[in-house]
Amino acid sequence: MKRCKTDLRVCRQLIEALLFENLLSCTEKEAGGGILHFHIPLKDAVLHCSGKRGAFGRIRIEGDSMRLEKGTNSEAITLDTLLNSADFPSSFSLELKQTKKLTQWNEQHLTQPEKRSSLSYEELESAIWEGHPYHPCFKSRTGFSLEDHEHYGPEAGNQFALVWLACPKKEVRRSFSNEELFWKKEIGQVYDELMERLVKKGGQRSQYSLIPVHPWQWKAVCDKVKGAIFLGEAAESYRATQSIRTLWNTERSEKAHIKLPMNLTHTSSIRTIAPPAAAAAPAISEWLSSIVKADPLLSITTVLEEYASACWEPAECDVHPGEIGVIFRESPRSVLAAGEEAVPLNACSLTEGNGKLFIENWLKQYGVEKWLKQLIQIVIIPIWHFLVRHGIALEAHAQNVVLIVKDGWPAGMAVRDFHDSIEYVESFLTEPEKAPRFWAIHPDFKKGKPDEFYWMSSVEGLRELVIDTLFVFHFTELSNALEQKGILGESLFWSWVEDALAEYEQEHPELESRIKEIDYRKKWIQAEALLSQKIAPSKPIYHTVVNVFADER
Repeated sequence: MKRCKTDLRVCRQLIEALLFENLLSCTEKEAGGGILHFHIPLKDAVLHCSGKRGAFGRIRIEGDSMRLEKGTNSEAITLDTLLNSADFPSSFSLELKQTKKLTQWNEQHLTQPEKRSSLSYEELESAIWEGHPYHPCFKSRTGFSLEDHEHYGPEAGNQFALVWLACPKKEVRRSFSNEELFWKKEIGQVYDELMERLVKKGGQRSQYSLIPVHPWQWKAVCDKVKGAIFLGEAAESYRATQSIRTLWNTERSEKAHIKLPMNLTHTSSIRTIAPPAAAAAPAISEWLSSIVKADPLLSITTVLEEYASACWEPAECDVHPGEIGVIFRESPRSVLAAGEEAVPLNACSLTEGNGKLFIENWLKQYGVEKWLKQLIQIVIIPIWHFLVRHGIALEAHAQNVVLIVKDGWPAGMAVRDFHDSIEYVESFLTEPEKAPRFWAIHPDFKKGKPDEFYWMSSVEGLRELVIDTLFVFHFTELSNALEQKGILGESLFWSWVEDALAEYEQEHPELESRIKEIDYRKKWIQAEALLSQKIAPSKPIYHTVVNVFADER
C-alpha cells in the first residue's frame, strides 16, 4: 500500500507523543550510533520503528521505519491501519483524520515557496504550513470543511471581511469607556455606517455595543443569538495568521491584529476566548510593558500589547460566554524600526522547499556559533530574566515569540498573547504591588483558586511553564533540525544554552537565592502531557522528563 507524506507525519508525531508521554508500553533496543529500535505492542499487532531520544528525552522516529507486524505479516504503517490497531477515543481519531485531510489539501492545491526567509512577516504567517511540530492533531480544526479551510485557513492566504453585532451594552464587558472614540480610531468612518444600520434596524446607539465576529464563527452561533442585532459585513479585509483565530489587516498591516473566538478545536484546546481572560488582557499588557520599559536588560524586548478587549456575556441566550468577543493586539509591523523585519520564531527550525534550513543562509553569513549564541541572548535570556528577576513566567512557545532581525541578524524579540499565558507566585514577585488587581477586573477572579488563573501555588510551576514551552517543545525543534541537517550537534547547542544561563547567574549574584528557588538543574522535571489530555484525561496533565541542565545526568 502506497503511503502519502501526510500519513507518515501524522503517524510519526502520534507515536512520538505516545512514547514521550509514556502512554504506550515499549521495549527499546540499542542499534548503535545512538539509534534505538522500538517494539510497541498494540491491540492486535506489534509496531516496530527506529529513532532516537533527543534533548529532554524527546522521541524522534524515522518515518520510513514504522511497520505493523500481525502474525507472520508485516506492512508499512498508515493512519488507518494504526487506528485500527489501537483503542483511541472516536473524537481523537476524527481529529487525526481531519488533520490528514486538511494537510493533504494543502499539498495538492498550494505551492510552497522554495525560499521563505525573504518573505515579509505577514506573508510568512501564510507560508508556514507545517503546524505544531509535536502534537499529532496539528491541523485538526474541528468543524472546518474543505471549503472553510480554503477560505479561512492561513495557508491559502484568502482575504475576508468581519461581520458585526450590536450587543446590549449592559451585557458587554469592555476595556474602553468611550466607545465612539475607540471605534472611530480603529475603523474610522465605518463606525458611523454601522451606527446607521443599527438605527435602521430599530436599535438605539446608546443601548448597544459593537463587537466584530469571525464570519465562520457567525455561522456556528447565529442560530443561538438572541437580543443582539446583526449588522452585516463591514470594515477592512483580514487574513488569518498561523493561530487561525488571530487576523491581520491586509490593507494596513501596521494596524491591530484582531483575536476572535472560534468554536473549533485545534491541537489541544477549543479556540474560544474566556471572558475573564479577555477582560484581563489590557491590564496584563500594561503590567508587562511597564516592567520592560524600566529594565535595561529587557531593552531588546518588545511587548505586543493587547490594548483593548470586549466580550459579550448574555444574560438570557444560548450563546456561551467566550463565543462572542474580541482582543486587539499590536501588530509586529507597528514596532519595527527601519531595516528590521519580523519572523515568527517557529520558522527558524523549518526546512524550505529547497531542502535547506530556513535560517541556513543567515548561519552562513554570520557563522553558526555567532548567530545561534546571539539568538540565545536575544530570546532565551530575556524570558529567563522575566522569571528570575521579576517572578513572571511567560508561555513562550514558538508562536508567542516573534524574532526581529536586521539583515538576518537577531536584533530583538517581541512577545505576545498574554491574556491566558502568564503565571506568577505572589510571594516570588519582585514588585507584587504592581501586579494587576484581577479581582477588580472580572468577578470570576474573586473566587479563583491558586493554579486556576494566573497566580500559582509554587515556584516550581513557574519553572515548568518556562522550561516546558521555551525548551522542551520549542528550542528542541531547532536543536534537532540543526543536527539533522549536519550543521551542529544537538548536545553542543544545549551546552551553549547552559553556558548562557550560567553566565547570567554569574553576572547577577544578587539573584542567587531566586535561582536556587527555581532549581532548574534538577535531574527530572515536569513537562505538560499535551496528548494525554486528549486521549487519557484521567491521567496527570504533567509527566516526568530528563533535564538537559541537570548537574547529574
